[in-house]
Amino acid sequence: MSVIPSIDLGALRVTAIGSAVLFARFLGVATCELFVKLEGGQHPPEDHNGVVPYLTDKKQSLGVESVEKTKSETVARWNRIILNDLENIPFGVTMMWAGLICAGDPKVHQYAVGAFVASRVIYSFAYALKFSKTRTFAWASGVVAVGTIIGNALSGVYKM
Repeated sequence: MSVIPSIDLGALRVTAIGSAVLFARFLGVATCELFVKLEGGQHPPEDHNGVVPYLTDKKQSLGVESVEKTKSETVARWNRIILNDLENIPFGVTMMWAGLICAGDPKVHQYAVGAFVASRVIYSFAYALKFSKTRTFAWASGVVAVGTIIGNALSGVYKM
C-alpha cells in the first residue's frame, strides 16, 4: 500500500524559509567565530601564507602561544555556540522536513517550526551576549518546538 500525503503550501513555505534562515544564521555565526579566532591567534601558523594576512596582522599559533584571557574566553564562547548548533540544528531541520511530509496539522507545524527557528536565533545572540537565562529559555523552547514537530508528525502518520 502506498500513501502520498498532500503537503500544505503554508507549511511548506514556513519549512523552506525556516531552513534558509537557519542556514544564513549558521553562516553568520561561523563568520563571527572566524574573526574571533583570528583575533585570538587560534588559526594554524601556516594560514599566514594564505588569506589570513588580509584579515588580521595577529600572529596565528592555534592558541598555543599566550593569549589574553578575555580573547581566549571569547573564542571558547563562539566554539560552544557552533558546537551547540551542530548538536541541535541538524536534528531540528530533519524533523521539520519529516514533519512536513507526515501531514500532521499544518498550523501546528508552522508555529512549531517558527518557534524552533526563533529559539535558535535567540539562543545564539543570548550566548554571545552572555544572557544565561535567555539562553537557557531559548534552548528549552527549541527542544519543546522539536518535540511538538515530532508529535504533530506522528499524529499525521496515524491519520493516513
